[in-house]
Amino acid sequence: MHVTNRRLICRIAFLALCVLPTLLVIGRIVAYSIPGYRSSVQSQLAAMLGVGVSLGEVSHPRPGLVMLTNLRLVDPETDGILATVQDLKVALRSDRTVVRLGDATFQGRYLKKFYQTLHDGILCAPGNLAVPFQLDSSKIILRQETGELTLNNLQIDYVPSSERSEATFTFHAADLGMSGPIVIRITRHHRVPTPTTAFALQTHNSRLPCSGLAPFLPFVKRCGLDCTFNGAVWGVAHTDLGWQGEGAFELSSVDLERLLGDRLSHHWSGDCTVQCESVRAETGRLTELRGTLVVRDGSVSGSLLQAARQELRVRHNASHDTYPADELIEFRELAVDLQLDQAGLELRGRRWDGYEDVLMYDDAGGIILREPDPLDQPLPTIKLVRIVDPSMNILRPATANLLHFLPIPGQVTNE
Repeated sequence: MHVTNRRLICRIAFLALCVLPTLLVIGRIVAYSIPGYRSSVQSQLAAMLGVGVSLGEVSHPRPGLVMLTNLRLVDPETDGILATVQDLKVALRSDRTVVRLGDATFQGRYLKKFYQTLHDGILCAPGNLAVPFQLDSSKIILRQETGELTLNNLQIDYVPSSERSEATFTFHAADLGMSGPIVIRITRHHRVPTPTTAFALQTHNSRLPCSGLAPFLPFVKRCGLDCTFNGAVWGVAHTDLGWQGEGAFELSSVDLERLLGDRLSHHWSGDCTVQCESVRAETGRLTELRGTLVVRDGSVSGSLLQAARQELRVRHNASHDTYPADELIEFRELAVDLQLDQAGLELRGRRWDGYEDVLMYDDAGGIILREPDPLDQPLPTIKLVRIVDPSMNILRPATANLLHFLPIPGQVTNE
């Protein structure tokens, strides 16, 4: 081959194999560093998440890996900061997308908005994110009104399909001494006449602070700052007939006075524990409940004892036959095994001081209440409503809620 041709071939090879790749790399670096590219990434994230997004830097260390720094998620309505993430890595793999968070802080009061984004924008519309993804973080700080909660080893797995889309959340909370992981699973079923959302929560013998559930269930704030949940619940929400579910769990350190407040026309305070062996709800109404209610070191108004005697047929001890309605009676413990279903309400006491049916006793060991006579049980469920509101005024929220929620058969009357 002539020397001129060899030089030409070498020059072409140099341009194709050296100069052109170098120019492409330089061009790629320049393209990723200009503000316009970062703005386009922000816009794409904002459209996918449904919130405002701001970014520090966007880089591509290698093909298939994207790094974001100083990520901030902003509520578009209030301009409040939903979350801040110091650094975020996105690895694009053949079978899934893997996201790793570092130094992330989330605002607890916006957890419901995050759930709505996940549910409405991803689970209900799998086409928006058709590729499975996994999100990992060794530590996330959740800021709430009651303080900060640190979540360790958080992992979110999202798996979409034409039949259903499922997101599973797994995490620990070492600061709370949790021995096992908390697992939350949300599943959206698509190929049914009415798409439904199923949920499941399992604590694996760890105690989950109820304050963490407050963004989703605002009423749990009334349970007190120390209230915890331990157990499992599962069910189906977002149906035409209302929600349904079942479970077995324990609620500990419930502040009765804060929970009931002005919802009850009587006074009742104490540290309460609810041990629920089984509970079932259908079409938004409680159908079955078996468990134990224990309240320690509290006080109760005489008017409530009078109402309990009249409506629930509980028996007073002979030495405490009557109590003035406005008197506060202190007690050491109230313990009752109960069963509630369509047949009615059954109350069972415990063995104490020679009796087999004691419900409540005071510090001196004196018996205050005993269970109803077996011939009076099961009791009509409507009796619980009459204790809360003797007038049965359905315009009162507490009364209306109980009438809708409790298993009360037939028509409600004022008889």
